[in-house]
Amino acid sequence: MRVALIANGLPPHARTGVETHAANLAGALARAGIEVEVFAPRPLEGLAPYAQRRESRGSVDEPWAVTWIHLPPPEASGRGHEDAVRRAFGAFLDSERPDVVHFEHLLGLGLGALKAANERNLPSLYQAHDFYLISDCPTLCAPDMSDLDATQVESLARARVGREFLDGFPHLGDHHGWVREGDLDGPSASRLDAILHGPSAEVEGLEDACAVIMDWQAMGRAIAAGVDRCYASSPRLLARLQGGLGRALECRPAGIDVQALASGWPRTPGKPLRFGFLGGIGKHKGLHLLLDAVERLPEGQATLQIHGGGTDRIYLEQMRARARAVGADWHGAYRAEEVGRILEGIDVLVAPSLWVENAPFVVMEALAAGCPVVVARSEFMLERVREGVDGLVFERGDVDSLLRALQRLVTEPELLASLQAGIEPPLALESEAQGWTESYTDLPA
Repeated sequence: MRVALIANGLPPHARTGVETHAANLAGALARAGIEVEVFAPRPLEGLAPYAQRRESRGSVDEPWAVTWIHLPPPEASGRGHEDAVRRAFGAFLDSERPDVVHFEHLLGLGLGALKAANERNLPSLYQAHDFYLISDCPTLCAPDMSDLDATQVESLARARVGREFLDGFPHLGDHHGWVREGDLDGPSASRLDAILHGPSAEVEGLEDACAVIMDWQAMGRAIAAGVDRCYASSPRLLARLQGGLGRALECRPAGIDVQALASGWPRTPGKPLRFGFLGGIGKHKGLHLLLDAVERLPEGQATLQIHGGGTDRIYLEQMRARARAVGADWHGAYRAEEVGRILEGIDVLVAPSLWVENAPFVVMEALAAGCPVVVARSEFMLERVREGVDGLVFERGDVDSLLRALQRLVTEPELLASLQAGIEPPLALESEAQGWTESYTDLPA
């Protein structure tokens, strides 16, 4: 069987959890005997918009390939962009002739890619890892780091206007749509607050933004309706999406390369205790909260290792300086194949996310490696982490609550051993690949 796997990026050009998972899944499917052709966007210097380039990936035991498409900047979106993607993806499908199209993500590609698959009557499925189908902000996190409600068009529109407002401040750099307290001067901070929470009549551009959100959600419903099967990677995500998409979804958790990570068992804690942060370094990930908490731990009781990178250079440099000030070890960006080694060198993973993060891969990787976790409370995290069994949970955004959790681990050595013993490995990547293989054969021809 030949499968086209569609992603929003792949390492090393894009390193977030979903993109890394897409690459890992391609390898696992190849090992299971599936011919895999990945299609994903990335900048291709010197090439025209929508140009494509194919390259081989994988290994002798798990060969697969990726075709890159060079997309124009996001502001080029619209009907012309949709038609161009449809033609470009159609050319890929005509060339590679897959039996099934598996959409891991459609960020940047949208309805154009789906239309190309449907025009060729190809069986298809979509696996949702975030809120992309119901919100133009897949994190559902407003510019002031407050939660967004995807059922409220106006709140999403206000966030969109707020992000455009932040674009007017060059000193924020690639802000990713978020600011922390102190990033804006007083009047500008008040203006942002008025955009997000003030009277609707005073928000310039709100009506146009509402129209964009409604178009976006219509696109999401069309994508969900246009595939043969639609899946979500967690029960909570399924519940959030199902109401807005108007169709039944199925739950299909994402897998982790458990075998590669399990080599760290059994674990011997370091002295002092070693906390670790892994992943993208952006404001919504809450690294600043963790640094504030670690600074308040008694000297010599614990260390903190920081592994990760990002494109929000202003925040990145702020965190690098802050880490230096509190004595944390800054290691920078890492490759996916280094995760196991990094996790072997820490005792506890801390995921201080400020947004309602769905099934973060780094948490599942830590558990697969036998490493207990400390996570911010959200309905999604509580699906993955059993409080007091394999990890500790603190109140999201509350540095005092986070500090108490860290202090417990430092002062109660038996607690760490208990959490280690309570870990149950997450779904193995091979099991996920086997599930998809069965799903492919069940799709209508």
